[in-house]
Amino acid sequence: MYFNHPFFFLLLTFPLALFLYSLRPKKQTLSSTFSPEILKTISVNFQLVDKGLKYKLFLFVTVLLIITLAQPVLNHSSLNSKKKEYTSCYSTRYLKVHAKR
Repeated sequence: MYFNHPFFFLLLTFPLALFLYSLRPKKQTLSSTFSPEILKTISVNFQLVDKGLKYKLFLFVTVLLIITLAQPVLNHSSLNSKKKEYTSCYSTRYLKVHAKR
């Protein structure tokens, strides 16, 4: 496998840093401070999707986006042949257009 823009993999340091930051020990939470009865009365938090799942999906999509930006190519030889074909076609078209002037 070949990547057209491998330098985009440097962007993977940001999701890696977020992941490592999330592994640090958590501070004291509200559930450890208040009793469950008081916590029910003061909390207004209603989420359909778990916060951890949102975070994991965000990291997964970010990694896939960075891989997409790197433009993976499976067969390097077919890429070169298509590139040569396109440039030769473009150069003949360019010459025809500018030869008329």
